[in-house]
Amino acid sequence: MRSLIKFLICFSLFCIEKSFALSDLPGIDKIYVISLDRTPERLQFIKRQMDRFHIEFEHFHAVDGKYMKITDLNGNALNKMQKKRAYFIEHPKYKGAGFYFFFSERYLTPGECGCFLSHRAVWKEMVKKNIKQAIILEDDVALFDNFKDSLSEIVPHIPQDADVFFLDIGMNKPFAKTTYFVSAGFWLSGFLNTPSPYFAKLKKSHRVWGTHAYCITSDSAKKLLKLTEAVTVPVDIAIIKHADKLNLYVSKIKLLSGGALDSEIDKLGRWK
Repeated sequence: MRSLIKFLICFSLFCIEKSFALSDLPGIDKIYVISLDRTPERLQFIKRQMDRFHIEFEHFHAVDGKYMKITDLNGNALNKMQKKRAYFIEHPKYKGAGFYFFFSERYLTPGECGCFLSHRAVWKEMVKKNIKQAIILEDDVALFDNFKDSLSEIVPHIPQDADVFFLDIGMNKPFAKTTYFVSAGFWLSGFLNTPSPYFAKLKKSHRVWGTHAYCITSDSAKKLLKLTEAVTVPVDIAIIKHADKLNLYVSKIKLLSGGALDSEIDKLGRWK
């Protein structure tokens, strides 16, 4: 009998801990993790981390750059992209998330196109299902030991006017060969100084990028879909490029980092 009571108490404490962890995120309706079906080990990588904090998430099936539909603006099918041309890129499963790519200084790679479509497909779902606010993660993020507590602390302080609230960003330091994933805990070019201990405001910068971890609302998703109907750059740069039309913020509290796994975008290479 005592063993049964002990078991029930432990089980109850486990359930309470799990429930408490989810309730630590007021206003967040869903957490999406974007991950390719053909890389289950990457989904397991992020799942193990989320399970550690008893945080539930939804696997959003990423658009594979291998299986996109690419046409010219007249609807003629193509098997590769050529310079100085414009294209419409979509995926049969995610109709309505397609976008027009106009060649400027470079073309998007298959992986970059798939990544762009994946994020647009998430935004499309948020609007369709009226998901008021969601956190979107890519599957290569590394969650720090303070992730749950820091996220619980940050979420209530996300500015009401925020279109995109980055939990982390990537930054290319001058003359550096590697990318640094840093939050704005100190002055960085690309940020506007703010007195808040929780966030800094982001302005246009060619040195700042990354869509590996961010929070948006359904209204923000509508704005992003409209602003990215026609693009010349990858999804993260496209967002930063519209910093004059969007209210972009980044967390000053470091709770995760991107780039923990090798890039699937790079593995797909460029158009043959």
